Amino acid sequence: MRVLIVDDFPPKLDLLVALTRRLRPDAEIVIAQGFVEGRGAIVANDFDIALFDNRLHDGSGMELYRLARKQQIPVALVVSAHEPATEEEQRTIVDVRKASEAISGAFVAVELCGV
Repeated sequence: MRVLIVDDFPPKLDLLVALTRRLRPDAEIVIAQGFVEGRGAIVANDFDIALFDNRLHDGSGMELYRLARKQQIPVALVVSAHEPATEEEQRTIVDVRKASEAISGAFVAVELCGV
């Protein structure tokens, strides 16, 4: 299973990597530390799950989410410590405090898809 994690805040990036490793020790994790790097990874690679920070220093996690969906990544989550502002963010964003539950659910969803 290949997992992309995009976050530009090192403590939260470390948290998301640690949660992913704990939930799925065998996962191949690719890290991107900003929008441009994340966009390049999405276009150039095939991922089963992608986790994005909503507010990146060089772009929007919501844009990465939309691109991931177009690239047919089975599960994409936006994990943020900030309150969602738009309706789309309210439907899409997972609070960082609930990240473990959301990531665990994402792995289950991907497994149900046969990945």
